[in-house]
Amino acid sequence: MVVVAVIAILGALMIGVSGRTHGVNATNMSEQIVQTLSFARQRALSTRRIHRVQFHFELSPPEIHIWSAGLTGMNRANITSTTSPARFVQRTRIPASVTLQAAVTGAQAASNATPTKATTQFDIDFLPNGSADVVGGSSGTEAATLYVTDPGRSRSHRVLVYSATGSSYARTSW
Repeated sequence: MVVVAVIAILGALMIGVSGRTHGVNATNMSEQIVQTLSFARQRALSTRRIHRVQFHFELSPPEIHIWSAGLTGMNRANITSTTSPARFVQRTRIPASVTLQAAVTGAQAASNATPTKATTQFDIDFLPNGSADVVGGSSGTEAATLYVTDPGRSRSHRVLVYSATGSSYARTSW
């Protein structure tokens, strides 16, 4: 009877340990965002179609959507064409254990300043030549910086997207 009790206790402990979730934190979410951006860039290069990555801050929880232009080529109107509409590629939901704080135009250096919480959509286009551009920017092609943190700000990361190469990198601290 004692053996059965010991086995039951050990079994309960194993279920308790394996039932624990190892949640996403800002570090691995920033790396996942880098991978999502790299995926969109690689797809743009291989299909010769503009790919738009949309960061939906207005949704709860925030989401990342990837769209592919319906037509090939560098013409920016291809992604908004009504005759050959863009095709949905992928959706990523940001888990509650991570805060996607903001997205801003330009590659921002670390300043330890807390960016204002974004509430609107932010779009980055990856062009078939490998470059990236913030949609609605003021100049030709512009870089972008995304801010990711944990709810308690124990981890803070920037994701930089460079315009000329379309490369993206995760950096610690804001």
